[in-house]
Amino acid sequence: MKLSLALLFLAAAAAQTPDTFEVASIKPGDPLANGMSINYPPGGGIRMENCTLRMMVGFAWGLRDFQLSGGTGWIESERFHVLAKGAPMEGPADFRNMSDKQREAAAALIRARLRKLLQERFHLEVHTETKEMPIYALVVAKGGSKMKSNTSPDGSPGGVMINGRRLEATRLEMDRFAESLSGMMRRTVRNETGLAGFFDLKLEWTPDAAPGAPDKPAEAATGPTLLTALQEQLGLKLESKKGPVEILVIDRAERPTEN
Repeated sequence: MKLSLALLFLAAAAAQTPDTFEVASIKPGDPLANGMSINYPPGGGIRMENCTLRMMVGFAWGLRDFQLSGGTGWIESERFHVLAKGAPMEGPADFRNMSDKQREAAAALIRARLRKLLQERFHLEVHTETKEMPIYALVVAKGGSKMKSNTSPDGSPGGVMINGRRLEATRLEMDRFAESLSGMMRRTVRNETGLAGFFDLKLEWTPDAAPGAPDKPAEAATGPTLLTALQEQLGLKLESKKGPVEILVIDRAERPTEN
């Protein structure tokens, strides 16, 4: 017996993963804590420890702090713990067992769920603007790339670790590396290397090399600037230019409603 078109439509709709969390808890964080963490527990949820609302907004929209406008006062000072669970997604529940495309789709869905959660529980209102601003283009330096290709199979784990003067990454794509550089340089970095695939890399530089960093202390260790280290150690360089940058403006927010 064939299903009617109406029944097929209802079945397809029921199979869709909702873009809201099923349940979410938001509690005050530790005001004396220095660190914060964000991770994905198995099953389509998110755990955020000691994050300000400004941090959560940046994560939910995939933007760096310099791309956020507004949101001063408690929005950038008070910290929160967020634990949210969502409907299971297609494929493995654990990120470590997903393919590259499954991870990308799962992360996008969780960010969409987080945006709705912030809008509902913090009564968050935002709008976007596009401004012409100074940016960097990440390009291959003369002499070519010095990075090591990572040819591990689809779905293999990778990641980036940054401690202020050292970056170490495994199975990293150049788009994601450009995003990491954006945070360190406090300016949008666009990947224009033309390099495809994944790479393993290590980068070391003096910690005060990025624009906007504090004045260099007298006892600071000598070493290459970030720009010099990029070229000498990885065979890449940053070129200054101007380009459109998306800015998210926080128009309104309230402290979260009761759980």
